[in-house]
Amino acid sequence: MAQNREPYVADINVIVPATVTIHPNVIDANVPTVLTVTVMDADGVTPQVGINVWAEGLGYATTPVPTDSRGVAVFSVDYPYGPTLDIVGQDPGETYRLFTEPITVNALTLDSPDLHVTTDIGLSDAFALNLPGTLHATVVEPGHVLHAILPDGTDLSTGDYSLTLTPTELGDVQGIIAVSGYDLYSETFEIIEAYGTLTGTVSSTGSPLAGVTVQGYDAGLELVFEAVTNAEGLYDVGEDILVADYTIVVDHFGYLHYESALFINYGANVHDIDLTPAPSGVIFGTVTSSEGGEPLDATVKVYRTDNDELYAETTTDPADGSYTTPPLPYFTYRVVAKAWHYIPATIEITVEEPTVEKHFVLDPTIGDLLVIDDSVKSGLVPDKLAADGSLLAPGYTCDPGKDSVDLLADLEFLGYTTTTETMGTTDPLLWENYDLLLEFDLRIVGEII
Repeated sequence: MAQNREPYVADINVIVPATVTIHPNVIDANVPTVLTVTVMDADGVTPQVGINVWAEGLGYATTPVPTDSRGVAVFSVDYPYGPTLDIVGQDPGETYRLFTEPITVNALTLDSPDLHVTTDIGLSDAFALNLPGTLHATVVEPGHVLHAILPDGTDLSTGDYSLTLTPTELGDVQGIIAVSGYDLYSETFEIIEAYGTLTGTVSSTGSPLAGVTVQGYDAGLELVFEAVTNAEGLYDVGEDILVADYTIVVDHFGYLHYESALFINYGANVHDIDLTPAPSGVIFGTVTSSEGGEPLDATVKVYRTDNDELYAETTTDPADGSYTTPPLPYFTYRVVAKAWHYIPATIEITVEEPTVEKHFVLDPTIGDLLVIDDSVKSGLVPDKLAADGSLLAPGYTCDPGKDSVDLLADLEFLGYTTTTETMGTTDPLLWENYDLLLEFDLRIVGEII
């Protein structure tokens, strides 16, 4: 066992060896023949009783016959093809085969048979995944059957000289020419991946739309590719896409959800999208207190979920706590209700009908905080210089108010009501209305010279 490694433990099927005797082990095609199959333990003496035994070949299988107390199974075969026929044994209580033994089948030899594959994309003697290809047979003997065995074992066949199929998984296709009384002729053809590209235009009522994200999902609903339209409404995925079926999805603010099935073919693909302007609806309801249910004088803010941008804002009627938002294009929004001395509530609401009713019940806050925020909001903080012009501390780029914004969000989550002002706008006479005063003032600390 390797040191410092977790042991790997698994169940492994162990097949008990068997000694198998088949008589006769050479037969003629299209001649009924009685086979005697004897199955013994590895010692060659102890019979294995109750083992199902049958013959198996192309489009052919006999009914399983169990071995008797002597380990013997007797059954008749009449197989039309050479050069071999499989004799199979399996314990009916197991999922695996105990043995598969071929016997020789005497048959004629086909005269110069051949198989080849063609496709519409120029690929020869191979199939492309998810694209049609045609298996062609060359055979002069009459009465032939052309077979194509897919990776999952599916057997497609025809009496014609060509067979068109579309493989849906990687692996190999086995092509077989079968003529009764003759040896089978077979060749194997690989299934390979093929790729295409995708471009198109996104527009609405004839006008191109910029900044629209176009996404493609596979059959398992996994995101495979996406692209964003330019100023002319054009999008280009910009990478090769595996030939397959996809679902194209567009969710763009102000427009209805777009979804369409698309097969990405080999080579260049163009898919233009026409978005329908979304109708508008309003959100209405009340904002009340959880203690007594009295109406609250509250602010209701509506944010877009795609970019977190504030889209609309309204206030309640203090008399009954009712509110109604301005018209909102059908979309999913994040709606925040705030009232003085109450903990804000946030809910995600999808507007997909003319009116959506939503009531907010707010809990009283555990404290009211005044935050004076004079921290640098964003951009470049300049060098700090001494009186003589020497450098005290170098400038740097500051993220947009990250520290104060994060702290305020945490405080509100904990149940505090926060009001943000700057030192230039705050009124010290009103500070007594708050439980606590917090001040943010980003200062540059450098070496004192």
